Amino acid sequence: MPSAPPHVPPRRALYVAVAVAVASAAPPLRAQPSAKAPAVLTLDEALAIAKRNNPTYQLALTGQARAAANRRTAYGALIPTLGTNFNVNYREGIQQFFAGVAFGAANNTVGSSYGINANMTISPGVGFGLRSANASMDAADETVTLGLLQLRRDVTVQFMNALQARARVTLQDTLLASARSQLTLTEARAKAGLATDLDVRRSQVSVGQQEVALLQARSQADVEVFRLFQQIGVSQSSTVQLSGDLPIIAPPSDLQVLLAKATQASPDLRSRRARLSASQQAYRAQQAQYLPTLNLGANLSGATQRLLGTVPAGAPTGGQGTFPFDFVRQPYTLSAGLSLPIFNGFQREQQIQVANADRRDAEAQLRQTELAVQTTVVTQVTILQADYRAVEINRANLAAAREALTLAEERYRLGLANLVDLVQVRADLERASNDYIASIYTFHRDYAQLEAVTGPLR
Repeated sequence: MPSAPPHVPPRRALYVAVAVAVASAAPPLRAQPSAKAPAVLTLDEALAIAKRNNPTYQLALTGQARAAANRRTAYGALIPTLGTNFNVNYREGIQQFFAGVAFGAANNTVGSSYGINANMTISPGVGFGLRSANASMDAADETVTLGLLQLRRDVTVQFMNALQARARVTLQDTLLASARSQLTLTEARAKAGLATDLDVRRSQVSVGQQEVALLQARSQADVEVFRLFQQIGVSQSSTVQLSGDLPIIAPPSDLQVLLAKATQASPDLRSRRARLSASQQAYRAQQAQYLPTLNLGANLSGATQRLLGTVPAGAPTGGQGTFPFDFVRQPYTLSAGLSLPIFNGFQREQQIQVANADRRDAEAQLRQTELAVQTTVVTQVTILQADYRAVEINRANLAAAREALTLAEERYRLGLANLVDLVQVRADLERASNDYIASIYTFHRDYAQLEAVTGPLR
């Protein structure tokens, strides 16, 4: 942790504290092991690292891969299945009797065979399944986009939390230097008979309180840094600094435009619509079980057979091929048939009811998401407008607090004000500085919440 800054004049020290806090100065941090962090870590760089390492976002990517595999399987249903086989067999040469008649060869035999089979099933459910798979793939793509926006929101919010905490550390560090300078001045005034021992003790208490405040601020800053790297998805391993210089711009005020943008561009809504489409197609595919299915098949095969040992004279050996690969082709076969299940223990009806329930759930979830998006947009726009106004008010309060401290310091030097008044004015400046810092980062956090619904606005 950085050590206390050198002695500077109280008023100048406070001005420096506020300037540094507003500029979002950051302490040394640790970067992820998988990518070497630059000397100064910006928000965009943190987002890029999080995109590669955040576990939650990686789960969305694996879901996309699964949906792609399911879609490929659905397209595969349009292609005939093709299979081959090769067999080798051995038969002991003993005869078997049936109704007193001997069957079978007296010699041991070996043989081999091959087969090539092609089959295809044509049913309305295949087309509905393909549509459902395409809709599920669209939903998975939108889920990835949604995950990326949510990741951007979460990392941005935590990045601002860390910057705010480090700005408060810088402010408290400088306020401690100011309190120590004031203690030195009070002790000098006490030696000259212009201040009492009580004033000295109060100055000492003020220094102690400021040391505790600095310790707490540093502890909180460390916690926020750990949480930031948790969002990024890596562990701290090297020293970097955070840098974030986002301007305070007027929030969008056209609510109808934002609502239209969110309705069209919200990945969450688009994902829900795609899932509704997928569930509708899945429901139709289940209903297609009441329709007949056409099954087509083709088979081509060949075989060899060889008698072992002494072959009896006159035994038929022609047309058997040469073991094991000189096959004699067998007659090929073609087949076509229709199948229509009539009753299967209500399994078909159960599957249709489940698919219908899934479709209704998707409809309700889409409506729920639409209402949530509209509420979020309206709420965040209202909050952002208040945040923007709060920044302006706190900026004015900070300027007034600076002027009040200047006047109080001059009056204290001239003996026209006591130490209690000076401490109170300094506390007012500290509150005004903290309020200004908090309003800045609150604005950016709330802006990130809005962009998670509407997409980027800046």
